[in-house]
Amino acid sequence: MTRWVSAEILVLVAGVFAVLALGGLFVEVLDAVGDADDLTVIDRPTVDWLAAHRTPPLTTVQIAITTLGDAKVLVPVVSLAAIAVAARRRSWGPILLALAGLGGIHLLTNLIKVLVARPRPNPPDQAVPVTGFSFPSGHTTGSLVGFCLLAWLLCLLTTRIAVRAAAWALAVAGAVLVGLSRVYLGVHYPSDVIGGWLLALTWLGAVAVGARIWQAARRRVRPGSSGPTA
Repeated sequence: MTRWVSAEILVLVAGVFAVLALGGLFVEVLDAVGDADDLTVIDRPTVDWLAAHRTPPLTTVQIAITTLGDAKVLVPVVSLAAIAVAARRRSWGPILLALAGLGGIHLLTNLIKVLVARPRPNPPDQAVPVTGFSFPSGHTTGSLVGFCLLAWLLCLLTTRIAVRAAAWALAVAGAVLVGLSRVYLGVHYPSDVIGGWLLALTWLGAVAVGARIWQAARRRVRPGSSGPTA
């Protein structure tokens, strides 16, 4: 029992350090955006180059990819998945996980957008018309958290390593593609997307640590019970 407690504490400490490290990297990107230096020097040249080299077929593909990161798609899909897993496991854990994960990242992203108030690339650079502030990319944060939540929920239903690995690999690959599509379409700068990835990873780490603590507390109250962990 003592060995299990020690291992659990080590996992939590490692998780907290990971969250702090990722959060620190996000702050670095945020600082670069605010000062318009460092990482942001690649923003304008990248957007301009991509705008000059778009092709109709590739643009159509990128629009389809970016749609996967839209809240109108992610919210119902993750919600339905959470409800299905909750019913299967007879636990509110998956629903709480989805609410904290996806609801939290949307609130956090929108708050930071308003505080930073960074303009998007100029309309002539945009392959699709988009308004609102630019940093961080909402599609990027939402897709990474949403896809990872779907992988996490799937992992609650299976112990097969191959299935779990495939789920996480697809989640990460999908989120990367959505982020890149935002830059290709000229609606975000590269630093918006990089900041979005870091913010999403920070939030996922915080949710994972919280879920671990919640699970440990439930085990103390009801030995043998489990929370929303993969």
